Amino acid sequence: MPKKQPLAVLVWKGGQCVPGNSWDRQGLAGLKEGDLLEVYAYKPPTNKQGRFAHWLFCLAAENAPEGTSWTAEGVKVACKLHCGLVDGMLVRKGQAPQWNFMSLTDLDEDQMRDFIDKSVRYIEQHIAPGIDIEALKAEAKAKSAKRR
Repeated sequence: MPKKQPLAVLVWKGGQCVPGNSWDRQGLAGLKEGDLLEVYAYKPPTNKQGRFAHWLFCLAAENAPEGTSWTAEGVKVACKLHCGLVDGMLVRKGQAPQWNFMSLTDLDEDQMRDFIDKSVRYIEQHIAPGIDIEALKAEAKAKSAKRR
């Protein structure tokens, strides 16, 4: 489920909610006395999860069978389609329709974990059948631990 567009992002610091940056302070400045706010606790995906997913897609493309032409971006797109991370299609006059994919940053930490798990199973079944999936995950984990 995609997040709603927030009025402002608040961060829990020192036992209270504070605006995350100046844009958030400006968003809150327009509130009137008595306006009601709804607050949703949200844990964004971690950088570690993002790096792991990136390397997972790269390594899956590298280990795809001979004769296939998978790229890391192609693997990511296939996994997003498989997991339903699509907002719809973009249809422009005179052009082929294009999928409008959700960003992985729209997922929370748990949703990202679920996406990675489903992607691993999809890669094992459809992109690189017969691959040692534990070795693939271990290599992706090792590569994602190294920051450039």
